[in-house]
Formats: sequence, C-alpha cells, structure tokens
Amino acid sequence: MKKMKLPELPIKFRLLLYFFTLIFCILSITETVYGFFIFAVDIVIYVMAACSLAATCCYLIKDGIGSIKKIVRPVIEGNALVNKIYSDYRFRTVLFTLFSFLINIFYAVSNGIFGIINRSPWLGTLSAYYIFLSIMRFGTVRYGRKVSKEKMNKDLVIQELKVYRHTGILLALITIALSGAVILLVNQEGGQSYYGYMIFVMAMYTFYKAIIAVVNIVKVRKLQSPLLVTIRNIGYADALVSVLSLQTAMFASFGENSDVDPGVMNGITGACVCIMILAIGIYMIYSSGRKIKRIQNES
Repeated sequence: MKKMKLPELPIKFRLLLYFFTLIFCILSITETVYGFFIFAVDIVIYVMAACSLAATCCYLIKDGIGSIKKIVRPVIEGNALVNKIYSDYRFRTVLFTLFSFLINIFYAVSNGIFGIINRSPWLGTLSAYYIFLSIMRFGTVRYGRKVSKEKMNKDLVIQELKVYRHTGILLALITIALSGAVILLVNQEGGQSYYGYMIFVMAMYTFYKAIIAVVNIVKVRKLQSPLLVTIRNIGYADALVSVLSLQTAMFASFGENSDVDPGVMNGITGACVCIMILAIGIYMIYSSGRKIKRIQNES
C-alpha cells in the first residue's frame, strides 16, 4: 500500500491557503461570539475554517519536519550510535523498550510503597501487574541485545517465536492479577487520587501512550518480526491498563457528584481490558505454535 502524500503546492498558493485559513478562523470566532449570519452560512464558515486549518497544519508540519531533518541529518550521520538508532527500527525499538522497562519498575515500586502506606489492595495488585510487565520487557530487551548482531534465519525466527509464545503465556497469566484488581475496584475501593492538576498530566500521558501503542502495533505487523510484535503487544497491554487506571483515578477525583456508578463503569472497563489482554495472550500462544510447526515442516 502506497503512502498518501500531500500534493505539492507552490509558495504563492500556500500563502493563499494560510491567508484564507486566517480569515475563516477569525470569521468562525466572530460568528461564535456575536452570531451575525444565518445557520446555513454558519455551517459553511465552520466547515471552511476546519478544512483550511487542517490543511494548513499538515503543510506547516510537513515543512517543519523537512527543515528539522535538513538540520539534524548531518548530526545524525556524524555519530555511529545515533545513526543506528535513527536508521535501524529494530534496534531503536529494543532500546526504547529499556526505557519502558525502567518506567514499569518505577510504577511497580511507587504503587507498592503507596499500597503499603495506604493499606490499598488495589495499588498492591497494580504493583504486581507492573512487576509482571517489567519481567516481560526485561526478557525481550535481554534477548534483543543477545541476537542484535545475528542475521535473520529460520533458527532465529523460531527462537523469537518461542519468546513470543512465552510472553503470550505471561500475558494470559497477568490477567489473573488484573482480574483481582478489577474485583477490588468494584467491591472495595476506587482508584488512586492525584494532587492538583496532576490528574490532567496523567490523562495526557495515558492518551499519548494508547495512541502510540495502536500506531506501533499497526506499523510492526508489516515487518514480520516476532520479537518486535512481542514488544509492541506488551506496550499495548500496558496502555490498556493505563486507561483503566486513569478511569479509576478520574472517578476518584471527580465522581462524587456524578450520576454514573463508578463501580459499574470500572467493572465494565476492567472486564473489557482483561478480556482483550487475555485474547492477545491466547492468540500469541496459538499463532506461535502454528508458525513454529510450519517452519519446522518446511526444513
């Protein structure tokens, strides 16, 4: 599938686009405040403002990325390690997984400490979950470093598929700890409260992590590397539980006057997250066994 590209626009047409974007944005803001025009004209103004603003943002981002690449590329090519990180997607993925591993360790320790201080079974169970994630990520990083200099062959693919299968087993097992956490949410306590505006910071980070996890899964499927798929599946499971944790924190912080029952909502979301992670683990176990048999039969 070919990537969609923005059509090339001469500078005079880009300036014209930016001018019309500015005009329609001013009109839309003015119309929102004062309401000069009839409804049909409002719709036209808002649609034109949205479309022109979207196009403008795309071209500005494209130009910005192009300019940054021209400045940064000589620096990247002048450093062997930085160039390898930039050009080798597999190496970059394994390296960044190390940072994710450290973040999981931090979450495991912090949730464990707060769980002991506050006598919170929910935080204790969440700590156990992040310990499991840390083990999985450590295993993938260790294996990735071990085979980083080897060329891809059938034996290496089988080894990666075995790592893929073992991770699937751990993901299936982690559902047990996660199910316990969901039961605690429904029957005993709500989520963790954050001080001040920290809840909004955590919300932005969670949404970023969830979007990146989905994008990475789509991207890595095309590379046919079991190790990279393993790493991205772990990241996806991490993002799912982060969404659940954020929801519980939102209810704990703002749910006092809400008509929605936090226990019911946390139970529904928690059950969906558990089912999705369990399904990923089962699929990894099944697909790895099937692929290993197929490769062995071809030998």
